[in-house]
Amino acid sequence: MTWNIQTAIFDPSTWFLYSMYTRGEEIAELVTEYTRQMILLQVTGQYYYCLSLQESATVLQSQLAAAESLEKQLRDMVREGMLSIWQADEAAVLVQARRNDLQSTQVSLRLAKADLLIALGLSPMAEIALGEAGIIQAPQGSVEDLIYQAILRHPQLAIADRAVAIEEEKVKLAISAFLPRLFGFATHTTTSDSMIETSRYWTAGLSGMVSVFNGFANVNQYEASKKGREKAFLDREQQTLTLMAEVLKAHLNLQTAENDKVLAEKNLGVALAQYAETQSRWKEGLVTGTEVLSVQSRLDQARMGILMAQYQYQVGVAALRQAMGLSPIDTTDTTETR
Repeated sequence: MTWNIQTAIFDPSTWFLYSMYTRGEEIAELVTEYTRQMILLQVTGQYYYCLSLQESATVLQSQLAAAESLEKQLRDMVREGMLSIWQADEAAVLVQARRNDLQSTQVSLRLAKADLLIALGLSPMAEIALGEAGIIQAPQGSVEDLIYQAILRHPQLAIADRAVAIEEEKVKLAISAFLPRLFGFATHTTTSDSMIETSRYWTAGLSGMVSVFNGFANVNQYEASKKGREKAFLDREQQTLTLMAEVLKAHLNLQTAENDKVLAEKNLGVALAQYAETQSRWKEGLVTGTEVLSVQSRLDQARMGILMAQYQYQVGVAALRQAMGLSPIDTTDTTETR
């Protein structure tokens, strides 16, 4: 009584196809991660824009109330014969300007919230309340360090690496067309014949099969695979250079936004000091209503300027983090993608 077992032990094309399939799955996961980062960056920018408009509306409401109070004071002084009527009218113009600015900002805020809801996959007609926004921490280090981290982490380069690996597997697959397919076989024999000294034993061996050489088809497949690998390498190098330029651009934009924020803070400090001094002199009758209106206008502009500078800075930080392959708002993300 005999049982035979024969099995194939090596087929290179099967292994190469499996490796290509695995790389394809990795690319799909990396594309998903990169898409998530891009959506997160878009939502982050829109969210901070909505916040800046919301804070601007709050500031404008305060400014409108202050302008109305100033107009009332000037009207009282006109009735007492202390000022010309045109000075009170000038304050009325400021009141109307602040009212128009407030209405315009409220409309912009409603539209910005609609865009944010659409980005979130929600109805633009829904109501949404904006909470406090945390401060996004900017990546630290020189621009060379930032570029190095981007090369390590960014999903686009990881995708390019997998694409190169797939093209290399294609070359190996093309080469395997020239190689024999090897098969191992083993035979396990068991007998009940008492005349045979050993009742159980194994025999094994190796056999091979060479595929028919298909001339131009095999050679052309090999040459095409080599060209595909070369193109994948070039694409990867091009993406690396593009990524380096994007990180450098984001880094410079963030530096500009930081300088603008510092300037806006200093400008607001000067405007507040000037406004306090002017109010003190106004109560003593040492300045005119026109001067008060001028100082009030400068303070209003300084307050709006600091809001926009803070918004631009936070968006700049998010853009730099995304260019480095980091989550735009995740301050603890140190995991490498590759």
